[in-house]
Amino acid sequence: MGKAKLISSLFSVVFIVLFSASASFAEGFKITIKGVSNVHDWECEVEQADVKVTATANGGTLEALEGAKVVVPVKSIKSGKSGMDKNIYKALKESKHADIAFEMKKVNSLDGNKVSVDGTLRIAGVTNNVTLNAEFTTVDGKTAIKGAEVISMKAYEVEAPTAMFGAITTEDEVTVEYVVFL
Repeated sequence: MGKAKLISSLFSVVFIVLFSASASFAEGFKITIKGVSNVHDWECEVEQADVKVTATANGGTLEALEGAKVVVPVKSIKSGKSGMDKNIYKALKESKHADIAFEMKKVNSLDGNKVSVDGTLRIAGVTNNVTLNAEFTTVDGKTAIKGAEVISMKAYEVEAPTAMFGAITTEDEVTVEYVVFL
């Protein structure tokens, strides 16, 4: 990124956070997927995602959330173990459905720094309506939208991954924790 573009980007973010303004932005993210198997708890990190958020903030307060869209390439989900990663990609039908996507459709409530939105979530080619609840907060000194949602793999026709010829099994539900830095 060029120096002029970096300065322009930083100025835009400072303006949006310090003054009442509306813009589409996301300055980074952290998405963690956690699950449980019959052997141990496990987790994966999302290393790449296209995150777009359109929001109005005023002095550290979220005044409006006009839109949010997140697209995660399935192959960017990493556990740190290549065998587990392959099982995850197979379970998520990555060869036919290369990404997971969430798109906000409407805001249900915005109360203080808590927000509830309806949207669609597409996993493994199956799209379901979802309600996400999050908070507008500060994480590591940065303004962020933070939340966690429990997702049933069965709701997306995903067969829970197994290993060692079925000796290791995972539970149906996973928890997706997310932080989007603004």
